[in-house]
Amino acid sequence: MKNTKFLLTAAMALATLGLAGPSFGQAKAVDIVGLRLGMSPDEARAALKSHDATMKIVDLASWNARPGVPASLAKIRGCSSPAPNGPCKDEIVVTFGHLSKKALFITRVLKLGNGVLHQGAVDSLIGKYGQPTFRGSPSSLLWAYTTAGAPLGNMECAVSAQSPIESVTPRPQCGTATSSNIIAGPGALASEIHVATYEGQRLLDERALLVAAVKAHQEEIERAAKGNKVKL
Repeated sequence: MKNTKFLLTAAMALATLGLAGPSFGQAKAVDIVGLRLGMSPDEARAALKSHDATMKIVDLASWNARPGVPASLAKIRGCSSPAPNGPCKDEIVVTFGHLSKKALFITRVLKLGNGVLHQGAVDSLIGKYGQPTFRGSPSSLLWAYTTAGAPLGNMECAVSAQSPIESVTPRPQCGTATSSNIIAGPGALASEIHVATYEGQRLLDERALLVAAVKAHQEEIERAAKGNKVKL
């Protein structure tokens, strides 16, 4: 009975993936269960609750304070589990900018419990995001576009749902990039779907903003110290 309930949950999760998406070459605002880049923490929490009212949502990590830049929320995580305090069957992590406090990176790991065919997982992803702009393998799909919306037919903008944002190398040519990897189960089954999305320019802008804030703070200190003398 428990297994049947979990398979039904997996099927419902796939149905949310399979909403109508664009055809190849048409970039659009990408979402993961209603979460979009640029959302505030409160907007992200509301989207997670709308996706699954039973999802446990926690503040996962904070950015450390930097000179002139206070500490701030770095990540929130939503976890759906069929058992109290059990492992996440649907885990979604949203990473926010240190200064902008807006969503920069969204990842999802959806465990299917070997209840879905590999092709069914592929069909659901294409149903939501359209035909991929590049396919590295039968299990690796990428939807990547320039900032002008032109499709990118290579893997240079791909990221992993299990990589921290610090490991992502932002490239200005990467507009919206959404990567998906399907983890194989026994035979023709899929056991997990991993999805991650970000925008290269948004990451570059956030990092430049942080560098500028730290530099401005140092310059302010130096201006205040100008003219000070040390009595020797």
